[in-house]
Amino acid sequence: NIIHITSGTNFTAGWYEITVFTNSSTVTIDRTAAPSLDGSAGVGYVGGAMSLNSTLDDDFIEALVSGNTVYCQYSVSSFSLGEGIDAAIDGTATAPITFEGYQTTRGDNPVLTNRPTIAAAANTLRFDDFWIFKNIIVTTTEAQGLRADTGSQISNCKITNSSVTADRTAINLGATASTEGSRVIKCEAISTNGNAIGVFGFGLISFSYLHNSSDGIDSTNSAGDMVSIFNNIIDTCTNGITIGANFGIKVINNTIYGCTTGITGSTGNNGSYINNIISGCTTGASWTTEQLINFWDNNCWNNTTDVSNVTKGDNDIT
Repeated sequence: NIIHITSGTNFTAGWYEITVFTNSSTVTIDRTAAPSLDGSAGVGYVGGAMSLNSTLDDDFIEALVSGNTVYCQYSVSSFSLGEGIDAAIDGTATAPITFEGYQTTRGDNPVLTNRPTIAAAANTLRFDDFWIFKNIIVTTTEAQGLRADTGSQISNCKITNSSVTADRTAINLGATASTEGSRVIKCEAISTNGNAIGVFGFGLISFSYLHNSSDGIDSTNSAGDMVSIFNNIIDTCTNGITIGANFGIKVINNTIYGCTTGITGSTGNNGSYINNIISGCTTGASWTTEQLINFWDNNCWNNTTDVSNVTKGDNDIT
């Protein structure tokens, strides 16, 4: 647990880790909180006594170090942010920083509405490298929604960006081109007038439900190459997946349904589009200029127009 010492004679206000709990009035903390003088009238807040919705939200996050886990317990009401969180701290590959929701017991992995809700509103939720987010709901109107960078992982989360401003994201994978891309696994994402997921570097998006957005997945950023998109349902979007000019994209085992265009690209090449169901779209797949080096095969098509500047594979079915 962490104690936040806020005031007291000869106390240094700040965040500290409790390393030994003796009783309700005696704890040992991880470093000196006062000079070599007697302290008195100290005020501190411990563990569950801390709450969001203050100007200390970012201070708390910035006090974390690699290997820390923050647990957030389910509440019937949402936890509102009092300020933006723009964390400049990193975890590591062997000791990531974890933010994990639970219902009644830590580690119970809740689903659906039993996950705690963070109501970010227009406040920033940006995190740097090697973070893990599990079992939470986020509502937001901020431009980048929930952003995580290199080596991060978002799983069993639902992120909704309800802003009507164009090009906002629910989930932003903000890593630059790197072998340590971020991952979205078993999530739900909606962005009313933007991207359910925006990819700005290498990444994996799998087993997720992306719907009712301008773009289900947008990887058009110049660093968004070599993205893997596996086993997702993408439903009721203007563009199910936007490739742009990116290369090496892998789109395998997805169901793309009820979109204006299922998969769209400009000059994206060297991609693999295999074993997808693309159904109920105005156009199934459309490229500005056909890239014959792309590989399309074993897909199932059922659209008003299946392809435009895309050649179906030999083993495709209707």
